[in-house]
Amino acid sequence: NEWDLTPEEEAMRWLNREILVNEKLGKFTTGDTVSADELVQANRDPKEGSMFLVKRTKEQEKQLDQYGEAEGKALAKSLLDMQTNLQATEMINEIMTENGIKTKLEMEQKVFEDYFDHFDGYMDNSKVILEELGDEELAGRLEGRMEKFRDVIEGRQLGEDEYSFVHGNINFDSVKYSKDGRAYLSDWQRAGKTQNKELSLVYDLGNAFQEAVEKLEPKQAENFISGVEAEIRTHYKDQPEVAEAIINLTKFRSFAMIVNEV
Repeated sequence: NEWDLTPEEEAMRWLNREILVNEKLGKFTTGDTVSADELVQANRDPKEGSMFLVKRTKEQEKQLDQYGEAEGKALAKSLLDMQTNLQATEMINEIMTENGIKTKLEMEQKVFEDYFDHFDGYMDNSKVILEELGDEELAGRLEGRMEKFRDVIEGRQLGEDEYSFVHGNINFDSVKYSKDGRAYLSDWQRAGKTQNKELSLVYDLGNAFQEAVEKLEPKQAENFISGVEAEIRTHYKDQPEVAEAIINLTKFRSFAMIVNEV
């Protein structure tokens, strides 16, 4: 990083980010993607009192043995909805204006993380992880496989002044499921921006795949990941090459992270 933050400054940055995202999502989202915190608040019934709120929150939690294909599909759909229905550029520009922020670097310093603005950013991040594998041959093969998707991803690049949004911390605690099977995102402390919607998905789904492999039984993890893949392919049914790029780059990223932590 080109700046240093004290622990207090970093904590305040995280808090401000959480508040900003929850405040802005409702205004700039035209679809069903809302924070789980807003979902709970919307279901509060004054006649029921505070215990009703606790009950609704508990109903959104899932035990690990409940995860499978349906949960994978629901999570992928929620992330796809965010990319499709969230007016990220307008939201970020408003935040910059309201806070007197002039540059992208200042925006990153004061508010949002900066994730994979382009394919080179994805590769730079991946190479750092791959170097830690301690296996140059394997790292080289993986890097070569990733490069095969460069043209597809670069062909989806947004304009210089356009943004996509990244949750930044997808895990089983930051995703809540309603009774009707929809997934809602909460915990926006690591939220950030990119200039490529497909790389936004790769980042968030890479975290989800890693979580599934590390915490679920093998068959469950396989089903969860299959659900994600099915939803991605359905969404990009007219652009199968884009779907395959997202799925494969997500797998490469999650594999590298998993092996790096072993």
